[in-house]
Amino acid sequence: VGWDPRGVGESTKPECSNDSLDYLFDGIDYSPDTDQEFLDMVRVNKKIGKDCTDDDSELSEHLTTIESAKDMDEIRKALGEKQLNYLGYSYGTALGQIYATLFPENYRSLVIDGVVDVGADPLVQAGEQGIGFSKAFDSFFEYCKENICKYANGQDPKTVFTALAQKIDAIPIIDDGRIAVGPAQFDLGTGVYMYGGLEQWPSLDDALVKIQAGDTSGIISGFNSYLGRDNNGEYDGTYTAFLSILCADGSLASGDELFNYAKEINNKAPLFGEAVVLFGIQCSYWPNVKEAKPFKVNNSKGNKIMVLGTTGDPATPVQASRDVAKKLKNSIYVEFEGEGHTAYGRSNSCVSDVVDEYLLKQ
Repeated sequence: VGWDPRGVGESTKPECSNDSLDYLFDGIDYSPDTDQEFLDMVRVNKKIGKDCTDDDSELSEHLTTIESAKDMDEIRKALGEKQLNYLGYSYGTALGQIYATLFPENYRSLVIDGVVDVGADPLVQAGEQGIGFSKAFDSFFEYCKENICKYANGQDPKTVFTALAQKIDAIPIIDDGRIAVGPAQFDLGTGVYMYGGLEQWPSLDDALVKIQAGDTSGIISGFNSYLGRDNNGEYDGTYTAFLSILCADGSLASGDELFNYAKEINNKAPLFGEAVVLFGIQCSYWPNVKEAKPFKVNNSKGNKIMVLGTTGDPATPVQASRDVAKKLKNSIYVEFEGEGHTAYGRSNSCVSDVVDEYLLKQ
């Protein structure tokens, strides 16, 4: 059984999901180098918050993860089940942890993979994610040294990539009179290839070779897939749903505070750290936003939860999975040594066998 959480897919969602979101990215730099670039980033992110709350302010206030976790129990009741079984990836791990805390006796088995630590400081987690993506890119550069990535053309892969990013930052690629690939498109359009790990890295190499020749298709393909944007520039609403849910849960910090924190992370992760943090700046300006706070998890009265972590996960760094396994009190921890986001269904039989055994026989 699957379902579309509040604000997602066929469930009622904000009207802004019907709008083009190109204004959030065209000419916008999420690693701003000047005061004007910072002001431009703030301006467009104020607009998305206003657009998403103006038409239905009541809905926007009720898209929180806690409310969606309570919806899960309503689904269990509607199905006439005494207990549910749950598999959650990425953001779905937040739902799983909160459900297990609110309803510890109402689940039989529960697997969370690629874990968001809902009990940690949300701001610190954003910084850790920035560092996670930078580490993933460093792994990609090492892969390119061993496998002779074509875009590097015999040179140091990180040096060539950094120079290409700086060139696009300074002079975005224009197509049909509009920015096709600027810094935002480049960051998202390359970063998305980190989610798939080793299997996706040859495709990133191809995309980089193309953009060196002026062909933006590989980068735009990655950019579109991350944002739910088709080749005609139409958005399917997944990104606005993501922002609306994220901001319903609260802001990480004020805009100025987030900017200063992003600069700190940039010192630790100069390639992607700042941009990853500032891609969450919408919530700093979301209307009627509250401060995001840690949620104390506790499943001591429930069955064991299986927690999965991946050592090279860029989006949910492995330490979060390790930490959550301890915080839950009653858990089984499994770690996959590899690259990419999440493990079950995309790693190896060792992981899939142990998860299957747990789900079937818990």
